[in-house]
Amino acid sequence: MSRTLPRWLCAGLTRALLTLAQALLPSRQADWARAMRAEVLAIDDAQDALIYAWGCFTAALHLATCRAVGSLSEPDHLGLACAGLVVGLGGTFMATRDAPSGYAWVNGLSLALACASFWLLPRPRLQQDARWRAATTFALGAALLWASAPQADGAAPTGWLRLGPLPVQATWLLCPAWWAVSAPVAGASPLPLALRALQLTGLAMGLFALAAQAQAPLLAVTAVLLAMRVARTRSSALAALALLAVALARAAQARWTAPPPSPYVDEVLQLAFMHSAALGGLMTAAWLTLLLPGLLHRRAREHGLAWAALLGLALPGWLPAPVLGFGGSFIVGYVLSLALLPGGPATASRRPRVSSASPPARRAPPLPRAGLA
Repeated sequence: MSRTLPRWLCAGLTRALLTLAQALLPSRQADWARAMRAEVLAIDDAQDALIYAWGCFTAALHLATCRAVGSLSEPDHLGLACAGLVVGLGGTFMATRDAPSGYAWVNGLSLALACASFWLLPRPRLQQDARWRAATTFALGAALLWASAPQADGAAPTGWLRLGPLPVQATWLLCPAWWAVSAPVAGASPLPLALRALQLTGLAMGLFALAAQAQAPLLAVTAVLLAMRVARTRSSALAALALLAVALARAAQARWTAPPPSPYVDEVLQLAFMHSAALGGLMTAAWLTLLLPGLLHRRAREHGLAWAALLGLALPGWLPAPVLGFGGSFIVGYVLSLALLPGGPATASRRPRVSSASPPARRAPPLPRAGLA
């Protein structure tokens, strides 16, 4: 490093590097961060202090990178990274084409809101505690039913709500989360009768909500998911709900109509392929990364199947292109479904406990017998 830097510049760079290093370190390494700062401030020579601060920053950056890469081993973090990739690529495509200027911004803000919800929710409890999952299933089923109430003008319910100036499709937002949180937790003890009834009631309310909106494709996906759970759990109650989903899907099929095509809401891949085959292939590959959590992690298999069905339904235009096209409801729905995956890692129970007591004194190894009297 050059020895010609002025002292004031070295001091400023040193403080900036220390601040960045402390920001990169987790709270459990606060003692190490304070010791690092004290060590740097104790160095009289400004150039040496800057060199030491640079070493501390690179070490903290290396640790933060290792933590970020390690977090991708969990399906919810991996899915969050994939959602960011897809939203970023879709937003860039819309911003560089003739799409309305607000489309990319709305998707970006929806992703920011979804990420904030992801980190603020009590995910370990929602993923592991079967009681919380049963109550959340009931709450989401009730919310779906409320969104399916008849409109004021007597028109058929569509699931569209208005939150201030922003229209929200409640069904596309809540249904993926409802699927995820109603999935059973592997190895969990059976629920008490009251909580089991609460969970089944939430599932039934969601089915009737989808039927009220004539959402035949989503009812069909729900029937498949319930049939998979019946095959695993041999539950007669779930079997009855699966049959109800099939009956409601057949009844809703006569009233269901595909949404009218809208550029950059659906047909996004078609527009990309019209521009160039390379761009279309890139966007298709990025879109399919949404299925990686289900492909790489057993506890996210059902999540991957549900989203594979949604992506497949979007290809002929029966649904908007989830996450890739314009529409924040599917973006928030995807991230919420990741937060509610069943059976998250019990990090607290797996982490070894560190005792505050001093370790026992290590005994010296026994002396060899040879050469001793």
